[in-house]
Amino acid sequence: MNGMKTIWQPLLALALALCFSCTEKDQRPVEASNAAAATEEGHGHEVERSDLDRPVAELLALDCEHNMKTYTCAECRYEAGVSCAPAELFKDGTLRMATVERRMAAQPLELTGELAFDEERVSHVSAVVSGVVRKTLVRLGSRVARGQVLVEVESAEAAEAQESFLQAEAEAALVQRESERVEELHRQGIASERELQRGRQELELARLRVETARGRLSWLGMSVDAVRGLKAGDARGLVPLRAPEAGTVLALHAVPGESVHPEESLATVGDSGRLWVWCDLYERDLAPLTGRRAEGMAAELHVQAWPGESFPGRVDFLSPSLDAATRTARLRVAVENDGQRLMAGMFARVKLFLPGDEKVRAVPAAAVLEDEGRAFVFVPVKGDYFVRRAVRPGRRWDGWVELLGAPDSLDRVVGEGAFLLKSDVLRSKMGAGCAD
Repeated sequence: MNGMKTIWQPLLALALALCFSCTEKDQRPVEASNAAAATEEGHGHEVERSDLDRPVAELLALDCEHNMKTYTCAECRYEAGVSCAPAELFKDGTLRMATVERRMAAQPLELTGELAFDEERVSHVSAVVSGVVRKTLVRLGSRVARGQVLVEVESAEAAEAQESFLQAEAEAALVQRESERVEELHRQGIASERELQRGRQELELARLRVETARGRLSWLGMSVDAVRGLKAGDARGLVPLRAPEAGTVLALHAVPGESVHPEESLATVGDSGRLWVWCDLYERDLAPLTGRRAEGMAAELHVQAWPGESFPGRVDFLSPSLDAATRTARLRVAVENDGQRLMAGMFARVKLFLPGDEKVRAVPAAAVLEDEGRAFVFVPVKGDYFVRRAVRPGRRWDGWVELLGAPDSLDRVVGEGAFLLKSDVLRSKMGAGCAD
């Protein structure tokens, strides 16, 4: 197909030249130095200057083939780089205007780090006694509710605790009956006051032994209903490990038949919607971060899995001491992971934005867009119409972009939602001009 185009394009250009050889030619001079740039190779016609290079007044003065101003024509306004955005879009927050501000430019400091679970959002589930895994009731990645049983462990220590509870209950029942008999004899004047008090005391001790045994079973993970339903012959020593909070099973190390010990984590349950990045900060870089200055400092995260993308974060902890072996301090960055694209264990490049000492003109990062390698912003012109203007972006930090060489007249741009205006212009461009 490309070969056919290559053959037909010169013939088509020649035919058009013959057909229109008698028409009035454009007599406007074209400098020799721009001649090559003004002719599109293989098409044989002049390429108009980009709307990004033309004055706004010139763009607004253009007329389209529909006998109206180009910028007001829904079909042709893309030719002038204009998009229409009704005021309702600004009222409902879909679009927001932003002001070009003079802000203190931040100085980047690049570190390396490793992603880990936010320990404030996860729980490690371990057996409280030694035993053997008998059953695993969930899978890695399962969503679980608070209190849901994850793993069952069989333990001799738990079996002993269950037997002790059943024995304490049986003894308490006997003491209860004996206490009731003494109460009746006391009412009849047969039992003495001393016998009555001794009976009551023995009953209290028996009940205390039951509650102590019950508490131990609860500590082992047995629910109130499970303890209440425990009967003689049921003391098999099964210990249920329950989810302490609702969440996702992030790690699972329980294999049926495997021996387990109290210090081992069998499952990790939590929320990976926010992660931590642990970085090593060298002593030479500590000065701008010591004290309270590190807390809340903006950061930017890059991982190999998503090249060209960045994830915003904030410093939320700086170790108060240096590691004696590495001479580095541990620094932690919290990063939101709503899309679940980041994973614990990933290595990352972290860019911290240290406070600078230079004020520059800047706009929100959402305002700066790109098309064919050129950066631009949308500025208001008339009513609901916005035209794109070329800019030269400089440093980027904490959601802001430095504007280099931007005219002083550039003071307001479309910020949040500007990409919708870009989509409007580029969608109109689709299929325009010669078919490539």
